[in-house]
Amino acid sequence: MRKQVAILAGGLGTRLRPLTEKCPKPMVPVCGEPFLHWQILDLKAQGYTDIVLLVAYLGEQVQEHFGDGSSFGVSIEYSFEKTPLGTGGAVRNALDLLEDEFMLVNGDSFLQAPLDDLAGFFDEGRFDAVVTTYSNQPSTPVPNNLKVKNQTVVAYEKEAGAVRGFECVDSGIHVVKKSLFLDPLLAGRENSNSKRCCIR
Repeated sequence: MRKQVAILAGGLGTRLRPLTEKCPKPMVPVCGEPFLHWQILDLKAQGYTDIVLLVAYLGEQVQEHFGDGSSFGVSIEYSFEKTPLGTGGAVRNALDLLEDEFMLVNGDSFLQAPLDDLAGFFDEGRFDAVVTTYSNQPSTPVPNNLKVKNQTVVAYEKEAGAVRGFECVDSGIHVVKKSLFLDPLLAGRENSNSKRCCIR
């Protein structure tokens, strides 16, 4: 797969207020630099230099700071949402910029995961999507939102909490096929021989 990464960076950051009243969440400083700065450097270090930022709330501040990415040694394109569209909406809004297969990461998580291992697992399995997770047993205050059986997602809830059988948490790093976000009937025909979603 081509090493393209789409970063979901359009959230309102309500839990960080008042820090995010005039500053978008990806620009909140961490050790003297915007949080997104550290994400981009980690992606670059792993060879992922084709980046699409999916921005909404105060997204012009993100674009003003990072520009086309050349000063960071990467290439950055932007997809602006007039209003926050959620994960699926943000991706559909950016389809013209996305490759047939790409990595999708949350713009508020920094995990330093081995991305090549994840991409290789995706390629080998002919999956439509690979979702990285971690076990949350015993449970922490983070809501368990995935129900997993035999390395396959069998149920997903945005914030399932303590629902029986939900013992894993979506870590916010995915490898996906663009076709998942196209017309569902077309996507179904195009991927009829492909496994839908697997856990890594």
